Amino acid sequence: MGKYRYVILASVPFIVLCVFLISTTSNLPVSDQWALVPLLEKWYAGSLTLRDFITQYADHRVFFPRLIVVLMAAITHWNLYCEVAANLFMGILVCTILFYQIRKMEIFFKVQASAIYFFVSVFVFSVAQSDNWFCAQIGPFLCILSSIAGVIFLSSPTFDLKKFLFAIAAGIIATYSYANGLLFWIIGFLILCVRPLSRKKAALTAWCAISGLVAASYLWNFQKPPQRPSLLLAVHHPLQAAGYFFVFLGSPLLPFERFAALIGFFGLFCLTASIFVAYHAYMATQKNPVALLQLFPWFALAFFSIASAILVTIGRVGFGIAQATAPRYVTQSNLLWIALIVLTPIAAQSFMQVYSGLLSNIARNKVLQYVCLIGFFALQISVTKQKWFWGKVSKDELTSIGNALLAGDYNEERIKARIYAPGNIRDRVAFLREHRLALFRGREPNTGEAAAKPPPLK
Repeated sequence: MGKYRYVILASVPFIVLCVFLISTTSNLPVSDQWALVPLLEKWYAGSLTLRDFITQYADHRVFFPRLIVVLMAAITHWNLYCEVAANLFMGILVCTILFYQIRKMEIFFKVQASAIYFFVSVFVFSVAQSDNWFCAQIGPFLCILSSIAGVIFLSSPTFDLKKFLFAIAAGIIATYSYANGLLFWIIGFLILCVRPLSRKKAALTAWCAISGLVAASYLWNFQKPPQRPSLLLAVHHPLQAAGYFFVFLGSPLLPFERFAALIGFFGLFCLTASIFVAYHAYMATQKNPVALLQLFPWFALAFFSIASAILVTIGRVGFGIAQATAPRYVTQSNLLWIALIVLTPIAAQSFMQVYSGLLSNIARNKVLQYVCLIGFFALQISVTKQKWFWGKVSKDELTSIGNALLAGDYNEERIKARIYAPGNIRDRVAFLREHRLALFRGREPNTGEAAAKPPPLK
């Protein structure tokens, strides 16, 4: 395979994901995508303002995702396949950055990481996070992409003012893409505290000041959505909160609520193994500051994932443990698994020295390794098959609804039950038809009052 072996290995899950998206993506807006329609109405009316982009949406201020999606919609007549392509492109960028860091570790530590490239690709391009590949979920990928880039800037051995400013810009993009982007500022502070710096006090002071300003701007007039459960439920029901937390972390392997108990075990294993591996990776590099800097991005990914799990648990545990398996959360919990996989070969250098007896022999046992690999691939195949099956079912139903809308058949009860559309469906569909957007792309423009309003509801 030569020096491009990681590209070849990564192509397998990437190709599987591309085929999955081609087979299951629809051009009919679903769920949160309908929230874009009021912005497009203002765009076409010439009344869209900066405030419309920064207004709170649920728990987030999605300024940059809204900006990207509105611009794409205006250019492409809201071709929803372009949104999927944008997410796929960001997934490629995330994978490229992670591969770059892995390659640096290969060279620095003189280790072979061919298999690691493949496993990282499996998680980055996993179909388990299906909701984030479509449904206008540009925010999660943009947040993670920006956070990873910012951490790499802060962890650079040749740190200077330019990288500091780039990291700040990445943090602002992450924060205004998804709520847990606020965690980046905490991660950045910790990195600046522990890394060698010539003017550390000045850097920390500037970082804290900018972090405070960004957080204050984010929280200005911020209101807890009324439909959210109490934030104190996690305190009043600690066992339920712990279950939610571990299911959140374990969901990348099996994101189906009927397996919540097994998923919780996966999450517990991942957290325990990650702490163990992170400790031994640190022990293997603690005497070499340059080597330790190579590990900071992976420590940061693990922290980001665990802290995200804590935040979501506090805010969502009231919905029940099964809700922790939501595909949109997998993108965040993936990061802990990726950090665990990448740090394991480095940690093994310390682990094998400390545990030279039974534990070391167990870790080296080929049979056990193959059993774990077979189990992992069996889970991935099962998840892909299930997602593929239900994705096809969903696309067939959405296609049926889309065809009905094209024919002027507006069964609002069916539409709202299936695509979870907020607001007045009749007016929003009429707007899409009038301006030939989404499923009405490429069709002749309608004229007159009859075309502006759909027929009466059935």
